[in-house]
Amino acid sequence: MTEKIAVFSDFDNTISTHDVCVGLFDAFSWPNWREMEEKILSCGKGSQVVLPTLLAPLQMTAIQMRDFILSQFEIDPYFPEFAEKCQHQDWPLFILSDGLDFYIKLLLGRADLLHLNFRANHLQWVGDKPFVEFPFANGACGLCGHCKRSRLETIAAKGYKIIYIGDGITDFCAAHLADLIFAKDALLAYCQERDIACEPFSNFREISQALFQRPVEFPTR
Repeated sequence: MTEKIAVFSDFDNTISTHDVCVGLFDAFSWPNWREMEEKILSCGKGSQVVLPTLLAPLQMTAIQMRDFILSQFEIDPYFPEFAEKCQHQDWPLFILSDGLDFYIKLLLGRADLLHLNFRANHLQWVGDKPFVEFPFANGACGLCGHCKRSRLETIAAKGYKIIYIGDGITDFCAAHLADLIFAKDALLAYCQERDIACEPFSNFREISQALFQRPVEFPTR
């Protein structure tokens, strides 16, 4: 019997070639936003505190933010083909982000990929002031704005093997539920420090080569 496989991917610095939130904050947030973020994280808080704090100084309309994002950021050029191959294999592909839905829609839309399933924190405006909402938070935890682990639990409970692709701290918790992990940057270090089996990657071309040129082998857990 063929195994049921579902693929989950982070967005920032994974599907996008750079972290869009970082780019926004570098350009428009507090000059010392990195130190502010580190202080919040060191107190045991997460993006439910980080994002509102770092968005606070932004004064820009949705059109102004749109123009900035589309001029500065892009997705991995190998990702559209990867998404097509997942569809061909009948593997559901889910994009899970602890970033902002506003720029995900823009960048996926430009690549004609708005049909993909994605979840992220919601950005809305009052005049020229953006505000963030957290429709996918886990009230029992309160750390991440978007609880990726909850989504993996739901799909795994339906009998799917889980392939997870990510790079950052908001991927740590979800990675523990994955059957196969592709990791870079902070997630790679996290997995290696804890002897969690993972495959390093730098782009979706490498992931496609690993998944579609031979039968998928899942590490023994």
